[in-house]
Amino acid sequence: MTTATPTLTLRPTQVPAFSLEVLVADPNAWAQELDAKLAQAPQMLRAAGLVLSLDKYPEHLPRPDLAILSTLLRDRSLQVFGIRGLRADEQDSAQALGLLPLSPAPASPRPENKVAPTLPRASLVIDQPVRSGQQIYAQGCDLILTATVNAGAEVVADGHIHVYAALRGRALAGVGGDEQARIYCRQLEAELVAIAGRYLIAETLQEHPLAGHSAQIQLHADQLHIVAL
Repeated sequence: MTTATPTLTLRPTQVPAFSLEVLVADPNAWAQELDAKLAQAPQMLRAAGLVLSLDKYPEHLPRPDLAILSTLLRDRSLQVFGIRGLRADEQDSAQALGLLPLSPAPASPRPENKVAPTLPRASLVIDQPVRSGQQIYAQGCDLILTATVNAGAEVVADGHIHVYAALRGRALAGVGGDEQARIYCRQLEAELVAIAGRYLIAETLQEHPLAGHSAQIQLHADQLHIVAL
């Protein structure tokens, strides 16, 4: 009796989330394996965040249809917030589906990072509250928000993110790979924070001593650290 080759592999990350590795392009196979995994641990998978990963997708296969996969996941109430391993021509379509392109998983050991000179950059300033379901992306610059980022909203920047109010939605800084980017907020109540592809989700954030207080999030040694302002 032969064993079928898996089409999707779930791997736990360093936070209460999972990386879902996509290995074939057949949506029927995805649906069958998703249902099998949900039957094993439905509450755990629905409570955790999911990151789609194409890092190990075979180069000789046709590329997967991200729209179909995204629909299959969300129809099963699975929370997907990002995707790794995209080609350059897939980035726009992924973002249109609400899948934020993330940096590849770091190799071990990581090469020493060279410190780039600090250059002034422009900022996108938003004075209105960011509503649930709304996404704001500060491309090539910092993002400054003077009003609340509501639950279900997403703010994204290639540079730093400053929230001079409550941060209740998702904040993703340094999405172009800038590991020096930081997130600042007056009131940390976020659903997710991420810098250069490393992330923390609500369950971890809510247990932090600075939950509900002013805080900054920064990346150090491949880990996100939350410190007081």
